[in-house]
Amino acid sequence: IVLFPTDADRSNERLSTAAVSTAASDGDARDRIDPERAAEMLLEVGDLGNGASATVAAGYEGKLRKLKVEALDLRGIAFVVELDDDDLARNARGPLAAAAAIAARSGQPLQALVLSGRIPDGAKREIAGRLSAHAGFKRIIFAENAALVRGTFRAYAEALSRLVGPGTKSRPTYLVSSPWLADALPILAEKLRDAGLKAEELSGISQLDFEDRRGLHFVRPALDRKLRARKFLPLAGEEMRILWCEPEVAADGSADGASDADADSSNGGVPSGEMEVVTVKLDLDYDPQADALAQAVADARAELGVVTLENADFIIDVGAGLGSGENLETLVDPLRAALLELGAPHVEIGASRKVTQDLSWLPDDRQIGQTGVRVNPRVLIALGISGAPQHLDYVGDRAVIFAFNLDAQAPLMTLNQRRERPKVYPIVGDLFETLPAFLRALRRSSAEG
Repeated sequence: IVLFPTDADRSNERLSTAAVSTAASDGDARDRIDPERAAEMLLEVGDLGNGASATVAAGYEGKLRKLKVEALDLRGIAFVVELDDDDLARNARGPLAAAAAIAARSGQPLQALVLSGRIPDGAKREIAGRLSAHAGFKRIIFAENAALVRGTFRAYAEALSRLVGPGTKSRPTYLVSSPWLADALPILAEKLRDAGLKAEELSGISQLDFEDRRGLHFVRPALDRKLRARKFLPLAGEEMRILWCEPEVAADGSADGASDADADSSNGGVPSGEMEVVTVKLDLDYDPQADALAQAVADARAELGVVTLENADFIIDVGAGLGSGENLETLVDPLRAALLELGAPHVEIGASRKVTQDLSWLPDDRQIGQTGVRVNPRVLIALGISGAPQHLDYVGDRAVIFAFNLDAQAPLMTLNQRRERPKVYPIVGDLFETLPAFLRALRRSSAEG
């Protein structure tokens, strides 16, 4: 039984169940994949093999312009870029695709906003080239201040306020980000409203639905993902829409009916088909030395470089369905070696409570779950994990799980019938058949790379 929030009638959101309806008696069969397909998807999701390197793109060769903040007039769709090694972070790819879909449907220009410390011109050209390979930006704006290197969300909130907040010329229709600005965007929205300006705040969007040509439906998970909250808005309005999207946000129907309108008039004079790169120097009151949170982050930098089970991006999760402790050597070790060979920087081994405490195949510090640790990897490969809530509820929503199990009706294998995240791809069959086939497909990819 799920109790709806008491203020549901007063909200302009429509709530519905998040469970996935299934018509067939064996409903999970539609989502099953074979080991070969699982290997292909793992390479894509994990950026492994041929896709492990940074985006290959020519650097920007045009003129690098400099603007004062007061001269900046940012319109259309502004995407605040999350960088990782001078390229678009993986968690930002889905949100960028969502922003690009809004731009295409509304006929407005897509612009990138990079909040950073000082970046040399050569690096700016390389970053701009890589960003332009991900989406058709009309303009890329580097907003620089040294405090943004070591600052927390408060620094980013002030930077955004100086760029698009009260007293500025810039009024983008949409300001879109990935989850990295989840704490900063509400501060910006509050400043705009305090100044008498309209701002619509949309947090944790998991789906954009473009099917209704009158406007756009924003969908987010609610009540611990037991419900969906759906809000309808016209494509554009008087207010600035400030939103961050989940990494795996879906943009349904975005390719249908995209506007062919010429966006030059709202692009600050940038001709169609050309991209402009601009640098803006920011003056901020923010002081990292006075920010206790920033100091705590600085003190922990060395520890953050150490990969543990809690912060690992790649985890092999071992359950009792593995059969025996000896199979750690025959099945798990070769899988870990293959992932490392394909470019995974680290691969941690986790396990269920039964494996650690009851069977003692692995030490207690490998345990994921209520009496172990909480994890949030990019990729989790589950071997013989049934999916008890005491274990599965401690796996973060961003994970993509490749679940190997003989039982097609195990709770983990049917998880997405009850909730949307984490995403599970069931590989049904005997581990001694499916996992070797999976490994062979991975090794073929490694040899080809």
